[in-house]
Amino acid sequence: MSHEDDYPDYEQQEALENLFRQHTQEFKNDLAYAALLNTGSQVEVVRELLTETRKVIAISPSAGLVFAASASEITLRDLFFVPILSGLIHEEFGVSIIVKLLTRITRDKIARPLTALLKRGTFIDLDEEKRTPESLSILVEASKIAEKRNGILHKGEFVDEASAQDALAVAEYLLNNTFQNLLALHKLRMLPEERDGEGRTWKTIAPLFLPSEEDQDPWQ
Repeated sequence: MSHEDDYPDYEQQEALENLFRQHTQEFKNDLAYAALLNTGSQVEVVRELLTETRKVIAISPSAGLVFAASASEITLRDLFFVPILSGLIHEEFGVSIIVKLLTRITRDKIARPLTALLKRGTFIDLDEEKRTPESLSILVEASKIAEKRNGILHKGEFVDEASAQDALAVAEYLLNNTFQNLLALHKLRMLPEERDGEGRTWKTIAPLFLPSEEDQDPWQ
C-alpha cells in the first residue's frame, strides 16, 4: 500500500496544484530575471539621453525636454514592462495583453492593465509612486512630459528651462530609483557607468550578490 493512499483524492489534487503554482511562479521569475539581466544596452541608451539632456538644457530647454521624455519612455517600455511581461509570455492572458497593449506604450498615457500587471508582479505601483510627497504620481508626471514633447515636435511649441529640468528629474528618478527597486526585487543591481583605458564599459546589469567577484570579468 503506497503512502499516497493515506490521503483523500482532493488533498492529493490540492498538493499537485500548489506544486504547479510554485513552479509556475519560479518559471515566471526566471524569465523576468533573464530579461532584466539583458537590459544593459537599453540602460546605456537612457544614460546617453540623460547626458544629452544635461548638455543642451540651458541652451535649448525644448530640446532637453525631448531628450528627457524619450529617456522616460524607453525606461517605462524597455526596462519595466517588457521584462515583466516576459515572465507572463507563456500564459494565454499575458500573450493577449502583449498583443493588444504593448504598442500603446509609446502614446501619451500608459495603458492601465500594464501598470496593474507591474503592481501584481512586483508590488511597484507607478500610479501611486511619487518623487516627493508634493509631486503627482511618477506616471502622471511622465504622461504630462510626453504631452509637452508632442507639442514641441508636432505643434512647434516651446518650454522653459524649469519644465525641462522637471522632465530630467522624472527621467532620472525612473532610472535611478524605481528601476533600481525593480532590479533589487529580482536580486540584480545596476552598476555605475565607468570606462577603462580602452573605452570599455562596465557590465551595466549584474547579480546583486556574486559568488566570487574576483572570478568575474566586469568588462563588456
